[in-house]
Amino acid sequence: MNISQPLILNGPEWTCCFAPGDREKLVFKYAGSELLAISGMSFGKVDESSAYCTKSKKHESTDLLSCSLQTVNVLPFGSEPAITRSCEISGNHAVITTDCDMRHKMEVGAFEVDNLVLKGEWTRVGFVKISNPIPSVGDIEWHDLGKGGGFRLELDQIPLLMLFERDDKFMLEIGNGDDLWRWLNTLIFPGSSQSVVIESTGGGISLRRIVAKWGNDTIAGSRNYRFSWYFSWEAPGMEYFKCGEDAHGNESGKSNAGEYFRFPEGDVPLNLAACHGNRNLGVSCFHSPAVSGIFRSIIRSALGNSRSRNIVIENLTVPLCENAAHLERPQKQVLLHWNMIRIFDQWLWANKQLNNSGASFYAVPAADGKIFSVLPSVRGLSAI
Repeated sequence: MNISQPLILNGPEWTCCFAPGDREKLVFKYAGSELLAISGMSFGKVDESSAYCTKSKKHESTDLLSCSLQTVNVLPFGSEPAITRSCEISGNHAVITTDCDMRHKMEVGAFEVDNLVLKGEWTRVGFVKISNPIPSVGDIEWHDLGKGGGFRLELDQIPLLMLFERDDKFMLEIGNGDDLWRWLNTLIFPGSSQSVVIESTGGGISLRRIVAKWGNDTIAGSRNYRFSWYFSWEAPGMEYFKCGEDAHGNESGKSNAGEYFRFPEGDVPLNLAACHGNRNLGVSCFHSPAVSGIFRSIIRSALGNSRSRNIVIENLTVPLCENAAHLERPQKQVLLHWNMIRIFDQWLWANKQLNNSGASFYAVPAADGKIFSVLPSVRGLSAI
């Protein structure tokens, strides 16, 4: 079956549209203007532009806190790989999960994941390498895009995240999902190299994420390849919850503003801690079942109070972690992951729990020079 009916999700200031048959598989608009368009997967000689749609559906939650769509596109070549893509949007971020089901072996020249174009004029781009497990603001490497086109930047490894900024200080963030080991895993693509190419194009900036590339066509094995990533935006004038203020930004004592909590820092027990390079990072990993349990207990305890109160985490840190046990894969011992999408999930779950009582959950980013205080993704978790 070839589906031709478009799907549209509408938010307060944004629209997300999937139009079967179009080269741009997903188009996201903000304030009436196109912000980014996803063209999809590419395998060298063939890409997702020639695919036909066999399934599409959307879901909008009754509490209006989130909405999602899912599509299945099939390439009518070779082993006819099926590409299933889901997009869930809540707050100021969207999470994309792309599954590429290679039903049989297939000859490929490259493996590119969800290439896209950022529409409009941008002044600079910054990226953060996958290195420092708790990045600082100084870990952002900025590059001016200039005017009139001609910009091209090629990175030899998938970065942790990228930031794009316009003249009006509107910022777009594009980052990897929790599954860093998939983005960096060359074991499933032997003999390949990877790169990210950012360059000026007609109407904006193109972004190609080349997870694997070979000098000559090679045979990709039969399996399902899954990758997750996200994008987040921040418009000038957005308001954020500040510790010591109420939900409307008025100065108030903490006792009136809500219940405040801080996750353990410093001497953090190993069952809670993010670990990297055989060292305890002194912050919590949200993939740890123990951390998730503590977090959910905090929210459920608040629901038991007779008076609704906002719940505020004061020191949110989003670390990288290598403890495979947090992903229920202890046999692997080391499996690099980071907490961004997991924290998105916990933030949404908490707000859904508190919504009926008229309260909200806010996660305020840690300061002290850490990168989280400038990222749209993390700052958005304390947006009013």
